[in-house]
Amino acid sequence: MADKPSGLISGASESVVLRPPTGLRRLAWVVAVFAGLLLLAAGLALLIGAIMPGLCIAATAMYLAGTTVGILSGRAELRQNGLLSRDDPFRKTSLSWDEIGEFRTRAGLLTESIVAVRAEGAPVTLGAPIRFRFGSAPAFHAAVVELSRRADVSVARGRRSMRRVLIRIALLAIFALLFVKMDPIWHHDRWPGRREADSLPDACKTFAAHARQLFPKLAAHPSPASTTGFIQENDCNWGGSSLSLHYTLFRYALGQDGGIEHAKRWYREQTPQTTADTNVSLHGLGDRALLTVSGTVRARQIQITARKGNVVAWIVYMPPAGKDAKDTAVAAAEQMAREALGEVVLH
Repeated sequence: MADKPSGLISGASESVVLRPPTGLRRLAWVVAVFAGLLLLAAGLALLIGAIMPGLCIAATAMYLAGTTVGILSGRAELRQNGLLSRDDPFRKTSLSWDEIGEFRTRAGLLTESIVAVRAEGAPVTLGAPIRFRFGSAPAFHAAVVELSRRADVSVARGRRSMRRVLIRIALLAIFALLFVKMDPIWHHDRWPGRREADSLPDACKTFAAHARQLFPKLAAHPSPASTTGFIQENDCNWGGSSLSLHYTLFRYALGQDGGIEHAKRWYREQTPQTTADTNVSLHGLGDRALLTVSGTVRARQIQITARKGNVVAWIVYMPPAGKDAKDTAVAAAEQMAREALGEVVLH
């Protein structure tokens, strides 16, 4: 082969060595490094408790690393009596020219390789030659001609299996569903730029001063702080519905979504979706807040539901009979709500 292309075929006519092209090997190194970084990211995700995202990232890293193995270690040596092919660092396959019945191209997503079809035994994917599917590749075609000449067999163009394509599309869809919908890592409380509360304030201490002023004869009745799954609660009341403050904190839960998303969902499901004179959105109070008033001239009961990050605060205030006009009572309730949210610290 006096006209053999540079960089792909080297050696004497009796022994020719085929390797993947330099450009493809460089790209494979880039992908391999990226796969290594993904493995580190997967380890970090698993360390902070993001199990499903960590497993998905690790699977992606392993898949990408696997695509580079054959390119980085691929090699085929054409000898007088046969060829020696290596498509991974630990395995070599030796074939005599006589046992090869046909060569067939195999088209991947981005590359094209050669398969030696044996009269008996399983086909063997050669470690080289291999090429980008898009663009000209004279070295690849020259190597294919040399393989065909030495084995004295034809080279058939392989067809892509639609069944295999559909299976890969289905697997990709399942992967995307697991990674994006089931447990998105960007909803984890340790995701950069995400601010959530780690704990709840003491509801009794938060409203102690207001309770002494509004209901000096009523004692505080705290409910024991409780944690159930990814939900933590803390509440206190004075005279039942005369004055009460209820905190709910939502945390990230594996396969359940993040704390902020839980709080948003709870707020959306528990508060009316329409506003009227008795249901008014309060702007500038946490992330979202809704005021509900019963009564016309005087407020019989005021409720404020507000969300700040992953915490929802629910304030109920029943003004003492004949003490305050409606506007004054509403202003007092808003002030208490602001103080209740002010005690919630986001990190």
